[in-house]
Amino acid sequence: MVHKLRKIEKPSEYFLEVLLNLTLFVRFKFPIWHVFATNKNRTYKNIVFDMASKLEVEQYIEIGAGLGDISSRLKRSLLLDNDPRVIYAAKVKHPKAQYKKFDFNIDDFKSLELNRYRTICVIAVNVFQPDELSTFFNKIEVYKGDLIVMTDVISDFCPNPKDFPWIPEVVKNEKYSQIEKKYARDFVRDIIMLRRESIK
Repeated sequence: MVHKLRKIEKPSEYFLEVLLNLTLFVRFKFPIWHVFATNKNRTYKNIVFDMASKLEVEQYIEIGAGLGDISSRLKRSLLLDNDPRVIYAAKVKHPKAQYKKFDFNIDDFKSLELNRYRTICVIAVNVFQPDELSTFFNKIEVYKGDLIVMTDVISDFCPNPKDFPWIPEVVKNEKYSQIEKKYARDFVRDIIMLRRESIK
C-alpha cells in the first residue's frame, strides 16, 4: 500500500511545535516518535478533543497521554502515562495540566479514587492493543459512577483490515452503549465514544 504525504495545515506552526518537542527530547530522552506526533499532523487528536470537549463530566482521565496534546486543552483533566521521561517533558510543555505516573495495574486504578466523581470520561486512544483494551474494561469496573470511554477501533474504511486487529467484543459489550463514532482518516481508525451507566 502506498502512503501519500498528508497536507499539513499551517506548516509553520507544525514545525515550531516539532522544534519545541525536539528540544524536550534532547533534554528528557523520551521515545523520539513523540517529537513528530503533534496536533497538526495527527488529526485524530483534534477529533478526540472536539468529541470530548462537548461532554458534561466532572473529570477527564487520559491514559497514555504522552506529551499532553489532547487533554491539556480540557478543563478538569488528569493525564496519565507510564514513562516518567514523557511526564517530565509534558509538564514543561503544558505546566498547568495535572500529570501522574500510571502503570496500568489495579492498584493504580484504585489510587485514582475515581468514585469521588459522579461522572468521568476516560480517554484511551492509540494506546491499547486488543488484549490490553479488554483488560482495561475489566479494571475500570472499580469506578461505579456514570462512565464515558473514548477509544479507537480499526475502521471499516481500512483498505486491508485483515492486517490489523479488530476488537468487536469491546463494541458489543452489553454494559456499554455507543453514543458517537467518527472516522479519523489519517489514523485509519474510528474514534468511538461508549457510555456505561452507574453501577449500583
